[in-house]
Formats: sequence, C-alpha cells, structure tokens
Amino acid sequence: MSPLRALAPYAAVALLIVLGSGAALASALRIEMASRAAQPASAVGSPPPRADPLALARQLGTPRFAYWREEHDGGRRLWVSDALGSRRWSILSNATRDDVRHTRWSPDGTAVAYLASQKEIVVTWLNGVSLRVPAWRDEGASEARRILGYAWSSDGRRIAATQRHGPGRTSPTDVFVADLADPGRWIQATTAGDVHVAEWAGADELLVETSGGLIGLLRIGERDAIRPLTGMAAASPQIGPDGRVYFGGGHVTDEIAFTDRRFVQGSVWSTTPDGDAREEATLGSEQFRLEGRWPDGRFIVSVPGGMKLSGGRASNLPFLTGTIRRVTVGPGGSAAYGVTDRRILRLDLELAGSSPAAAEAASVVLDQAEDADIWFPRTPAALALSGAAFAGGSPATFAFVMAGRIWMTDVQGAARAVHAVHPGGAWLLRPRWSPDGARFLVTEIVRSGSEQRYAVLLFDRAGRLTRLDQSAGQSWVSSTAWSPDGDRFAVAGGDIGAGWAEGEVRVLDLEGQERGGRIPGREVAWT
Repeated sequence: MSPLRALAPYAAVALLIVLGSGAALASALRIEMASRAAQPASAVGSPPPRADPLALARQLGTPRFAYWREEHDGGRRLWVSDALGSRRWSILSNATRDDVRHTRWSPDGTAVAYLASQKEIVVTWLNGVSLRVPAWRDEGASEARRILGYAWSSDGRRIAATQRHGPGRTSPTDVFVADLADPGRWIQATTAGDVHVAEWAGADELLVETSGGLIGLLRIGERDAIRPLTGMAAASPQIGPDGRVYFGGGHVTDEIAFTDRRFVQGSVWSTTPDGDAREEATLGSEQFRLEGRWPDGRFIVSVPGGMKLSGGRASNLPFLTGTIRRVTVGPGGSAAYGVTDRRILRLDLELAGSSPAAAEAASVVLDQAEDADIWFPRTPAALALSGAAFAGGSPATFAFVMAGRIWMTDVQGAARAVHAVHPGGAWLLRPRWSPDGARFLVTEIVRSGSEQRYAVLLFDRAGRLTRLDQSAGQSWVSSTAWSPDGDRFAVAGGDIGAGWAEGEVRVLDLEGQERGGRIPGREVAWT
C-alpha cells in the first residue's frame, strides 16, 4: 500500500473538521452581526449625522459622561455615554492630537466643548456636528491670544473666555464673550489686563476675579463695567444654591491652581450679589480654591495637591489610583462623582465625607477616561439681592484703590475701574480729590528690579487720565496735597540716591509744570 493511500482516511477526517469549524465560525459571525444590527444605532460607534441632539441626549439619560480615550495611533476620541456605559458613542476624533483640556458639557446636555491647545474652543453636539471658536487676535499682533478657560452661559448660546496676550503668566489677561451664532466674532468685555472668568451670574453678567484679589460682577455690553463685591482680598467666586455669592476671602497667594488661577489663604465667605450682608461661612487658614458644595453643606475646595471637604469637620476626599481633580454633585445631593486624570469615580455620599475617608468611599465607574466631565440638569439659582436701598444724602462720587486698580463709584453702587497697573509692578497711594471735586490725583510708584520711579496720575470726574510729573530716575514720594483753589498741587519726595532723609516739596499746576521754588521737606499739607 502506498503511503498516500494510507493517509487518506486521516485527510478526510481533517477536511470534515475544517468544514465543520468554518460552518460554526460563519454561523457565529452571522449571530454576532445580527446581534449588532439589532442594537440601536446609537449604542456604540458614531451617531447618525442628522439626528436631533436633544433626542440623542434623552437616550443617555442622567447623569451623562463625556471623556477622551487614546487610540492605537496615538490620537484621541471624544466619547459620550450614560452612567452605566451601556449606551455610548464617539462624537469627535482628535486627529490633530491637540492638547485637550477643560472638557465641559453644555448646560442642556446636548453638546460638549473643550479647549484645543489654548488656540480655540471646539463645541461638538451629540450628533457629531462641530463648531470651532478661534481665540481673539489683537490688531497688529503676530499671533492670537491664548485661551486659559471658559464658561457656558446658562442658555448655552454664548461662551465667556479668559484670554491671555502672550506666553507668560504676567502677560495681559482679559475677558471676551462669543455668541455661538457668530463664532468668529468676540466681544472684548475688559481691557484691564488682569481679569479672569469665574462663571455666569445671569443673562448679561459674569462673576470675575483678578490675581490681585478682586472679585466682582462684570456687566456685558459696557467695557470694564466691573462692580466689586467685597473690599477684602478674595478669589474663586461662585453662586450658591441660595443665590448668594460664595468666595474664598483672606490673603491671595502666589500658588497657582489647576485652573491657572490663584489660591487664597483664609476662610469661605458669602455676600449678596449687590455686595451687602457679608457673612463668614467657615474658619480656616489653609490655601484653597472654592469649587462647590457637598450635600451636607460643607464646601468642596481645591488645595495644593488635591481636593477636600472644608467646614465643620474637614476631610480629604478619597485617593483611589489618582488624585481627584474635580467633583460634580447631582441636584439635591442625589449623587456625587469625582474625576481623576484617567478615571471617573462614584463617591459614596456618607463614606466620602468621613474623616479619614475610607477606601470603599470611592469606586471606579469608568477607566481610561481622560479630562472627563459629568452632566446633571441644573436650574440656575435666583440671585439673592439684599433689597437695601440708599436713602438721603446728596449725590457723591467716590475714588478708591483696590486690587491694583483705581475705581470710581457713586452712592448708588455703580463702580468702574478707570486705571489698572500690572500685578506686582506698581503701588498706588490713596486718591486725593481737589477741593472743588472736579478731579482727583493718585501717586503711582513703579519698581522694576532695583529701580523705583513715581508718577502723578490726574483724573477728571469722567475718569479721563492725564499723567503728570513722571520722575526720571531713582526717586520716592511720600505725600501730596491740593491748593485751596484746586488749580495746583504739591508733591513731597526725593532722590533715593541722596538718602531718604533729604526730601523736597514741589508745587505743580494742572499741566504738570512747576510753580515757584522747591522747599526742603518729607511731608506736605496745604493750609
């Protein structure tokens, strides 16, 4: 018998096995394909391009997740899903591999926005339709500004953004507002060079803060129309569920938070949006930024290196394979989620608030989820105005210095900044009104390295500035005084090189020209 004939029975059996395996595999593939075809189109993959975003949002339910995942080629995709992950789809592929940060749901939960390499804000609806809002480019500038952060308006139609002119943290930073119906056009809301967006406080007002410790309400439509909310150094303002403005008050530090804004060392305070009825909510002395409210009334705060609950009994939020960067609490304290650099965590409302937080206080809901955000429905709180009214007295205009700015305000509380100095670059002495109330002067002391110079700034009642008597060398100034008729003023100061004890008094007119001789002295008062 030939060898081939002897192997024939084995070959026949092998062929039957192969054919059977192929049939089984084909059957399995048909079952899998039929199973996938039976699933809703929105269960996984990409959404129908013409689907209604609101209808897609209803499929996701509450809460909703938005997050990024890395692809095999190094790019990333933006995904949305329900809380269980059973219904999810990708709405955007980041093929350009932009630096992605600040991913945020729109207020109505039908779109997701993110910041792409600080160059533009990208808004993508749940059906995959995207809109790009590039950063503002100053006239004559070689490159556009850098977007540091943004906030959705409550109706989801506008975005307010903090934009910086230049690469460094000391570069001028201002607030701009864009309507998504006209994304190529920004409205510049401030020109002071040191204003950051906190959140919207109504249809036409924003809560803002500065690195110098000012918090206030910015009225959109009139440039630099900021109304200060408190005279103390403050940071991280936000509107609480009771309609009051909560903030960290105390000493604004040089420590920078994740959001590129400063920590404050002190306590949590609150005030009404008209700046009245201020109350201290917690006592403390650590550095923090106010982030939100825990269901039991304690405050969620960022601290250097993490997050914690503060007020009453303080406790750190649980550490589970990563530091919690953000916390989202559902309406009425129904649920709480934490976001780390790569995960979404479900926080146990009781255990996460204990001290110390137990390991089981957090559980991983979604892994490999970068720059995530959680959506819950929100109803904006009605602003809790104090109702205090000004009565009696004659109309008056006030001038004061606060947070590196010169302000003018009247008895009705309408205030505006008329001059700003660069943070840390100058000091402003107390304003002095002329006897007739037609104008006031402020001394600005500028220090650069080892050099110190001063200038006298003259403002009329309309806030128009005339810069007078700018020193040419190393100099100091101690005081100023008006003449009784208001057409001259005196400045006491001197040359630093000659010694602090050897000063002189000079008299100048409203044009900055010297009148009369100089008088030895360190202080001046006109009689």
